[in-house]
Amino acid sequence: MLLATIYFLVGTVISGVVALVLVKQKGGEVSRAAVALGLAFLPFGLALLLMRLGVGPAKSIANLIEFGIYGLIGGAIPLGQLIKVKGVPGEMIVAGIACIGVTMVYMLMPVLPETRFG
Repeated sequence: MLLATIYFLVGTVISGVVALVLVKQKGGEVSRAAVALGLAFLPFGLALLLMRLGVGPAKSIANLIEFGIYGLIGGAIPLGQLIKVKGVPGEMIVAGIACIGVTMVYMLMPVLPETRFG
């Protein structure tokens, strides 16, 4: 799971930096966006839960690259503050959409073949 966490963090950093730059350019609060980046762990936890429960197709060690995709999805959560909805923070809306996206990727990603060296 260490490799999955590394993939996830790399994906989160890549899309999180882009999201923070876009929030700053659009006049949003960068500190609020940085705090909202913590919500990126919701999709990560959901993917781990799905894997632990055995929902969807069986996964091989080659499927750990999916966690980079989950990080890319989760890193976009700070962009939610640019969505204006009365009574609901936009980050929560985007976090829900991110969880739906993670579930879709998890369920639709086929089992990748493992490579053997030697």
